[in-house]
Amino acid sequence: DAPQREQACGALRMLAHECDDNAAAIMRDPSAPPSLLLAASSGTYDALLQALALVAELTRPRAGPDEDGDMRAVFRRQALGQDAALDAIVRALSLGTTEVKVQAALCLRNAFVPPPAMDPGRVPAGVVGTVVRVLKDSGGSVRLRVLDALRALCHDPRKRREVGALAGVYSSIG
Repeated sequence: DAPQREQACGALRMLAHECDDNAAAIMRDPSAPPSLLLAASSGTYDALLQALALVAELTRPRAGPDEDGDMRAVFRRQALGQDAALDAIVRALSLGTTEVKVQAALCLRNAFVPPPAMDPGRVPAGVVGTVVRVLKDSGGSVRLRVLDALRALCHDPRKRREVGALAGVYSSIG
């Protein structure tokens, strides 16, 4: 398990810079989403931050026509459409440092911007509660990114009601 984590982290370090050719190569590789998920779950700060930053970059919505749009959409579903990915992102959001929380919130937003990589109806209620708590307890860039993630999640009317109800509960407590 440790060699796989090292290999995933090394690949992330090598490919994480802003190069369209490298980004396209990562998105075409079917082993990339599981490798990124493994790195994000590895428990090491560097691997977690690099994995989240790379996933956030490769899954972010782009304005206008995009040559790699179909490839990007497939990668987005593979990287963010799994329950294990959602678990890793929410864990990072609730336990991470400021940098990790920002990247995790970006990944969460990217998972739910239309068309969502995962059906928002499949998102457990505990996830929404965790995200709302992080929003309440955070400030600055973390708060802005978490708010973006909640807005994306609220494109689904079921989740909009859930977020609204939880936000009301937390505002009455604090």
